[in-house]
Amino acid sequence: MVESVTNFSYLGSDITSDGLVTSEVHKDIGLTSNITPQPHAVWRHSRLSLTMKLHLYTSLVQSVLLYGSET
Repeated sequence: MVESVTNFSYLGSDITSDGLVTSEVHKDIGLTSNITPQPHAVWRHSRLSLTMKLHLYTSLVQSVLLYGSET
């Protein structure tokens, strides 16, 4: 007999029986907040160019936020 569950984790992604990904999105947003403990110090730093800030955002924040979104 196969047990019926409301949610399970598959390849690091949370799958729910109703198909919603709200918990997964909240988890990913939480992970991105752990990347830089004080992001305001980075984004407000006057010596960093806008190009460098965009590179940091793309490589650090966006990659973690979008990881596993294809599942």
